[in-house]
Amino acid sequence: TPLPDYGGRVDVPLGNVSIHVVIPPANELPHTMAGRDFLLLFECLDVSSVIVLWALLLAEQKVLLQARQTHVLTMAAESLCALLFPFSWQHVYIPILPASLLDILQAPVPFLIGIDEEVLGMAEQGGLVPDDVVQVDLDASSIVCDPDVARAIRLPQKQYHKL
Repeated sequence: TPLPDYGGRVDVPLGNVSIHVVIPPANELPHTMAGRDFLLLFECLDVSSVIVLWALLLAEQKVLLQARQTHVLTMAAESLCALLFPFSWQHVYIPILPASLLDILQAPVPFLIGIDEEVLGMAEQGGLVPDDVVQVDLDASSIVCDPDVARAIRLPQKQYHKL
């Protein structure tokens, strides 16, 4: 069964079940959970921090989100991906990093990864968090990154204030 055009819908038979496939219009904002996921992100970070984080993701930096609660990591990661609209994150994306995949922090590619306190402690103890990784502490509302990375992310003042 061919996929429908943007804004269309098709039912795909799968055994004795029919699967509904809906392709949203190309100019429609991504689905959010009634804004609750964005609300949680803005409860964790102030507006200027979210703008900086948005710019870092557009510049394809390595971003590590850290929080005590895993649902906060997932909601923040999903919200940040939605904020990239009309673009989409095409790199490594792991909302909650399991301890068995800690080596991915050494990858020479951009990533957006969420990590809880326990796994972060193991990563730091093993020296697995490189200096070029932007660390976003959602609990403390802080962003820590290499000064060279921070200097590279300069938004024009007029457009920054509009955001």
